[in-house]
Amino acid sequence: MFLKNGNIAQYKPLNSILKSVAKTFNFKEKPTTKDLLALLKDI
Repeated sequence: MFLKNGNIAQYKPLNSILKSVAKTFNFKEKPTTKDLLALLKDI
């Protein structure tokens, strides 16, 4: 996945990211795509 306006060129597969994010933020529900994009913009 590439971000046009970001510094991230490549990263782990989406499933790995979802697991990491879920552990980091202790999500009780699966985060939405909008939530994930918001988090990626902050990185």
